[in-house]
Amino acid sequence: MNSIKITRALLSVSDKTGLIDLANALHRHGVSLLASGGTATALRNANLPVTDVSQVTGHGEAFGGRMKTLSFEIASGILFERTRDAREAEKLGVKPIDMVISNLYPFEKTYNAGANLEALVENIDIGGPTLIRAAAKNFHAVASVTNPTQYKNIIAELDSNNGCLTGKTRTALMVEAFAHTAHYDTVISSAMDQLGGKTTRTYKMELTKTLEYGENPHQKATIWSTGNQEFPLQVIQGRELSWNNIGDLESAALAIGLISTTACVVVKHGNPCGMASGESLNGATAFARAWAGDPISAFGSVVAFNCSVDKKTVEFLAFGHPNTTERKFVDVIVAPHYTNEALEYLARSKKMRVVVWKMEEIIPATQRRMIGSFLLEQDSDTELATKWENATPNAMPDTLKGTAEFGIQAVRAIKSNAIAIALQNKDGSYQLTGMGSGQPNRVNSSKLAIEKTLELLSRECGKNTDEYKWALENSVVVSDAFFPFADSIELYAEAGLKWIVQPGGSIRDSEVVAKATELGLGMTLTGTRHFRH
Repeated sequence: MNSIKITRALLSVSDKTGLIDLANALHRHGVSLLASGGTATALRNANLPVTDVSQVTGHGEAFGGRMKTLSFEIASGILFERTRDAREAEKLGVKPIDMVISNLYPFEKTYNAGANLEALVENIDIGGPTLIRAAAKNFHAVASVTNPTQYKNIIAELDSNNGCLTGKTRTALMVEAFAHTAHYDTVISSAMDQLGGKTTRTYKMELTKTLEYGENPHQKATIWSTGNQEFPLQVIQGRELSWNNIGDLESAALAIGLISTTACVVVKHGNPCGMASGESLNGATAFARAWAGDPISAFGSVVAFNCSVDKKTVEFLAFGHPNTTERKFVDVIVAPHYTNEALEYLARSKKMRVVVWKMEEIIPATQRRMIGSFLLEQDSDTELATKWENATPNAMPDTLKGTAEFGIQAVRAIKSNAIAIALQNKDGSYQLTGMGSGQPNRVNSSKLAIEKTLELLSRECGKNTDEYKWALENSVVVSDAFFPFADSIELYAEAGLKWIVQPGGSIRDSEVVAKATELGLGMTLTGTRHFRH
């Protein structure tokens, strides 16, 4: 598509930001300016020569300004096909318009301000969308300019190209023009639906990228976005992310996204199986503590950090260690930033995906899920607890509240039925020592969490029975939902665990609390459930 010389431009804008700069550039290149109403006044005030639209149409503004630019003469000047229709246009006295600069009445702004129906109707632009769509339809010969943000590049191209615009530029302007009018109509439609008692929403989805595969290699998978946002996960080494990787990274963000101190989480099949955080930790120590939560499950996992990662941190992976059992296989490692030395070390693995993330963008205010052609929507689960009620005579010490909160951070990212067991180490850091997830009943989840905790403490404490006992007595069991029966409580007591945090809400709460009291345990009720399905 060839460049075209701009010789005649129609200007009709509601938002006059940058208007004079663009009009000056057009005038400098000998372009005749057509305008009406406030746009014409603004150009004259800037000492620019302007031809009123009324001189072309033969009619002035009418009906309180509702009729200005809509006319056979103006529409024909934009729409006629320059080669095929040239003789007919000449016969009809129609002169070509090569550029339409138009943005629309501020309907969306007026609607968001809570205007009444009368004000909304007056802010529905009729002529503007017609001009824009006409110019966009004839983009082979006409430039459709719809946004002040486009002016700078247009001025630069006019100046560098002797007053001409390329076909590439006109095509890009056409794409933006149709998007502009489509969004405008969508906002009007949604507003009128709401005024009519019906709530609607329209999304325009853009293909962002194609994933390596979906949940399984035979399933294709893609990512779509509702705008021009940058995807918050950027692969800087290794293969493209898979569907499963992204699900694991969402779980990781839920687990450590609200933690302000250094934190690391190990995620496997959507569940945090190891996690650590604390002001006393550096990245390397946090990694080691998180990995210790379940070294077997950590094989082929996703490891996520909320802090910058240095070489010392990633050396925990032990690439090339002579003892192969010391080497750690990780599918994905993700962090907000890496040092150059860390990246050089990670480059030794050809299979590992190294990802930079904007963690806060993975936890939106609203969560959405498609079920067939239906959209489910809910607020994100960001509230840890609505109360701290000691339900037993043996009240949990205030010193353990931080441990409980850490356990809630973990349990809300674990698939239900979920149990997390957390410990505050003597250096002040927190560690997930065991978890049970995805079980149809809470007893099995409890058994799994206890088993993992006892395995970890046996490894860490060895034959130091005092240390082992101290760790058990200072651990906090956190449940994502209420205990329907007292059977799990008996398991915790048998294991030597003393403190339980749960939301409550069961019809058998009194029985469960009574059992905890009988066994000398402390139980705290939070009033906040954290199911994750």
